[in-house]
Amino acid sequence: MIAQRRTTHVTYRVNRQILIHASFALLVVISIQRVNAATAGRKVRMSFAAISGAVAPIWIAKDLGFFEKNGLDVDPVLIQSGPRSVSALLSGEMPIINTGANSAIAANLGGTKEPVVIATFYNTLVFSVVGRPDITNITRLKGRVLGVTQSGSLSDFTARLVLAQAGLVPQRDVTLLPTGDYNGMVVSMSKGLIDAGVISPPSTLKARKLGFREILDVGATGIEYAGTSIATTRTLLRESPEIPRRVVRALVEAIHLFKTDKAASIRVLARWTKTQDSEVLDELYDMYSGKYLLKVPAPSEKGIRAVLDSLSDRVPGAKTANPRDFFDDGFVRELVESSFLKNLYQ
Repeated sequence: MIAQRRTTHVTYRVNRQILIHASFALLVVISIQRVNAATAGRKVRMSFAAISGAVAPIWIAKDLGFFEKNGLDVDPVLIQSGPRSVSALLSGEMPIINTGANSAIAANLGGTKEPVVIATFYNTLVFSVVGRPDITNITRLKGRVLGVTQSGSLSDFTARLVLAQAGLVPQRDVTLLPTGDYNGMVVSMSKGLIDAGVISPPSTLKARKLGFREILDVGATGIEYAGTSIATTRTLLRESPEIPRRVVRALVEAIHLFKTDKAASIRVLARWTKTQDSEVLDELYDMYSGKYLLKVPAPSEKGIRAVLDSLSDRVPGAKTANPRDFFDDGFVRELVESSFLKNLYQ
């Protein structure tokens, strides 16, 4: 009888251990399935504004797996016009866009209240005005032709801003001519179709090699302006906040890599710009990963105010609008308050 009870007790213990191990294994499987489901990669189409180092965090997040790490399968699509990018956002074609904050703000002022800026890479204008050697300052552009990429683009807004600061009126004192892209701007200068252009690297390097001069480094003037930004819709913020939250987190991680790993960043820049020219790649890296790129890419009230001021002569309501109505820095603040950002740079 005693032996039987011992056998029964041993059997019970063995069965209990088997049950515990089986339950643990089941929990592991369920946990893995949940992780896989969470990171399966929700498909998101997202615009980027130019073949320019200014959008490198998007390229890095795509190529080096930061979007995937955050559960997103992002398809970056080139749209070289802010208004067209905003149209894609409003149509539902793209839930997240990369654009100058000016385009999202102008759409708001135009009647739709959907676009909202959730991150800003550069709270200044990372452009140079480059032109003929005899043009030594912005005031000497009077009576000349200044190239921009597209009407309504960030280069167009930069042109209008620097002209206004010099007391010049666009299309009266200086003709603004769209050239399509930055390479087209350099070609147009070399053919004498324009006298100068609002250009970003690496086209600045190409222009200098052709004998043109830098008239103004716009970023070095200290202008605070919400430049290259990320925008979404208020509807998405309300109904599916995890999508923009994960995009912002992935981009913050990509910014960190851009600032701290030159070799990996150069490889990404080479792929997207389709160049192996080390001089060009170094110029792109040095300009866009350095002092102008924000570690904490939160939109600022002052930067948004500057955008509103630049729109005030053409868009009703811009001058009196409240900057806080056009941006939401909540996702970036979450990363600061949770020490996520601090830990990245330790």
